[in-house]
Amino acid sequence: MYMSPEQARGEAVDARSDLFSLGSVLYEMTSGRPPFRAENSLAVLNRVAAAAPRPICDVLPGTPGWLCGIIARLQAANPDDR
Repeated sequence: MYMSPEQARGEAVDARSDLFSLGSVLYEMTSGRPPFRAENSLAVLNRVAAAAPRPICDVLPGTPGWLCGIIARLQAANPDDR
């Protein structure tokens, strides 16, 4: 549930992959649920590789904007955007 999209696709990873994972942990710590949910592990990996998580501010409207921004940036699909 915490893999980066590039790792889920079997591509090369670097420290930016760890930033994505940190964003996923922060997402779950803030919302109480993982950013990517599905019925089985393969479906979760597919979502990580192909979809963006629901914005944390939509999940928990009272979340401070600065925290929403940090989590969103850490969970950017493109490693260069993290």
